[in-house]
Amino acid sequence: MLKRTVCYVLTLVLCFLISQSCGDGLLPSLHELDDIQMPSLGSVLHRYPDSEWTEADGTAVQVWEKVTEADYSAFSTFLSTQEVSLSGYSAENGQISAELEKDGKTFSFVYTPGEEKAVVSYPAGTCDRRGKEAEEHYNRAKDLAAKEAYRKAYKELKLIEDYPYYKDAEELLSGYYLSARGPAWEEHMDIPDSLDETEPIEITFWAKHDTNKAQAEVYKQAIQDFQEMYPSITVNLRLYSNYSELYRDVILNISTNTLPNVCITLPGHIAAYMAQGNVVLPLDEWMADPRFGFGGSEVRFDSPKQEEIVPKYLEECILNGKYCALPFVRATEALYINRDMVEKLGYEIPEILTWDFVWEVSGKATEKDEKGLFRINGQEVMIPFICKSTDNMMITMLRQLGAPYAAEDGEALLFNDTTAGLLKEIFTHAKTGAFSTFGISSYPSNLLNAGQCIFAMDSTAGATWMGSSAPMQDIPEERIAPFTTVVRPVPQYDPEHPQMISQGPGICVFNREDPQETLAGWLFAQYLLSDKVQTGYAETEGYLPVTLKAQQSPEYQEYLGRKGSNNQEFYEIKIEASELLLKYMENTFVPPAFNGSETLRAAAGQLIENICKGARRGAEMSDSYIGEQFEKVIQTYFLDEPGLMNETDAP
Repeated sequence: MLKRTVCYVLTLVLCFLISQSCGDGLLPSLHELDDIQMPSLGSVLHRYPDSEWTEADGTAVQVWEKVTEADYSAFSTFLSTQEVSLSGYSAENGQISAELEKDGKTFSFVYTPGEEKAVVSYPAGTCDRRGKEAEEHYNRAKDLAAKEAYRKAYKELKLIEDYPYYKDAEELLSGYYLSARGPAWEEHMDIPDSLDETEPIEITFWAKHDTNKAQAEVYKQAIQDFQEMYPSITVNLRLYSNYSELYRDVILNISTNTLPNVCITLPGHIAAYMAQGNVVLPLDEWMADPRFGFGGSEVRFDSPKQEEIVPKYLEECILNGKYCALPFVRATEALYINRDMVEKLGYEIPEILTWDFVWEVSGKATEKDEKGLFRINGQEVMIPFICKSTDNMMITMLRQLGAPYAAEDGEALLFNDTTAGLLKEIFTHAKTGAFSTFGISSYPSNLLNAGQCIFAMDSTAGATWMGSSAPMQDIPEERIAPFTTVVRPVPQYDPEHPQMISQGPGICVFNREDPQETLAGWLFAQYLLSDKVQTGYAETEGYLPVTLKAQQSPEYQEYLGRKGSNNQEFYEIKIEASELLLKYMENTFVPPAFNGSETLRAAAGQLIENICKGARRGAEMSDSYIGEQFEKVIQTYFLDEPGLMNETDAP
């Protein structure tokens, strides 16, 4: 635990000093620090409202009992953001202390892990709650919170946010607000009787889009259409290049209560938001509301009824027994194949490929001629089988074999004998050069389109990049090798009972203080399930609409029917990828989502990445080698400390 504690301390300079004091092996690599999410200082201070404290010579001293690792991390982070300079540091006998100065004032923190106790010193004018009037408001807020009147309690605290000694008032107050409101918050989110259009309402919408600009245009058009139907509501769009950045911003804004109203995000991330307090709006009652729910009388657009949403996609949005999101679009992993090369090697492509078939063909494609060139393509480069998402690969393989991956409560179960056997198999093919990964080599589409790959396993959401005629290309035109592209399900162990992963973001609606603002967010989230938005977004890539209504709409059926009529909007491989998911929709599965599921997912993929790297570097396979890889990944992702799992990118 001390290793985890020290790694949070203050700044990189301070981390360097710690490493010198505490010895090698105590810290993770420095770049991991950027991925660690901290609780707010406010949420920490308000966990100790009755701690004994004194003030003398302008310094407040407070003694915290039963200090958690997260609290230590938060205070350390607070100090590191105050533009202070290090004036003293020690790490002796397990006790960690730091002292910093700013504007002639001293901040200090002394923490003894074994005693779960800390002594905090800071300038009295920075964070205390002194002052007769302020204390009255604070105590009143505390009493109201004890009676579960959280909204009134928050309003009391807001009255004193401008006091000079509340330098970080907004953070302090929102931190208390989030930690105090508890499950009873739901009763304050009653659905309004009507939408109040006498005052303008402004909401924010955060979403991810790939390099495919058409996706951003779908969002913008959806906002324009929605605002025409609801002129009193303004929707502000913020786009992110990946889900990790969006996730980090949501976590950061939880502490300041400045969340977006709606965001499109991953199921595992939604579970992490829920762990921060009741910030995510449970949707059960909103979905069923006769006025503003699905197909409601007061909804101004053709909203799908609940039964018109694909049941399994809607079920994926149930967390802790409640609907905590709406499905947006769905994709799966697919195998994009160079048919010409498969036939040149003497094989025919079946409807469903087995892993044995892929490994056999890939192995044969590694043969070279007397010049050292690969016989199959006459080039110096050939990676017969490459995978973009090794986490999906491992999760899918385990599912197909009926082996455990994770329990519903988040317990990691993938470090088992089946996983070990899979890693040994993958190691064998990586060693011969028959298999590699995106993390080691390159984008599967680049290799496939250059004639340097036979099997490219990638998402149907990336279908516009796959094939020599693909509208999206990331390699020069002169490097593109013409060939016939075929799309198939990912390889199977039991082709009679195929299993494919279902993946796709959910639409998350956040609790807001103003019920009218929450209602506006809910209406916009619901509009994202309308036929126009669903079909419009699905057509940007190999996605599938999540409503049966949109799937069966004349517009979407016409889109499918025009497959191959051009290499842009109706690109054949893109539409075939959508048809693949449509055909095998009932054969898809969803990994469990929980607070920490994205970390465990990254760990699953890292096992394959590490094994492939070891094979390329000449490692020898053995049971002990597999054990070492298990332990390495467990330590890297802190899976031996489940309470400390973070929702971040892979270190």
